[in-house]
Amino acid sequence: MAIDGQFTAYKELAMENIVKFDRNFWKSEEKFAYIGNGELGGKAQGLISVKNIVSQMNIPGIEIFIPKTVVIATDYFDLFMEQNKLYEFTNLESDERIVHHFLKADLPIQLLGDLRAIISEIHTPLAIRSSSLLEDSLNSPFAGIYATKM
Repeated sequence: MAIDGQFTAYKELAMENIVKFDRNFWKSEEKFAYIGNGELGGKAQGLISVKNIVSQMNIPGIEIFIPKTVVIATDYFDLFMEQNKLYEFTNLESDERIVHHFLKADLPIQLLGDLRAIISEIHTPLAIRSSSLLEDSLNSPFAGIYATKM
């Protein structure tokens, strides 16, 4: 029970000062936004928590720059998997075949407009990272167990 309570408190802290994404995000002072209505992955929650801690620190002579960050919530992953019928391939085939199916799949149309708005505003290198509910959470770091596909 204590671990569940700590995890809930951690998630609530991570969600402080994070706004729902809109197309004016890049013109705002906000640093973090999310797209969707689902959960945020462990890495995203950790980054938001670090941002909150850093913003509360006032160390003279030290400035820490936090780039603008947009997180896609898990409901879009679920929709992506369902729309492309990808769940049926995840346990039955080799990693190479699974990658093939994922690369052929289409992103949810609801997400594409926001992604296009994001990339139209960015004129510097862009980092895209995975952040699963099972990856890098408070009590179970899973760093390095998933392959990254570029």
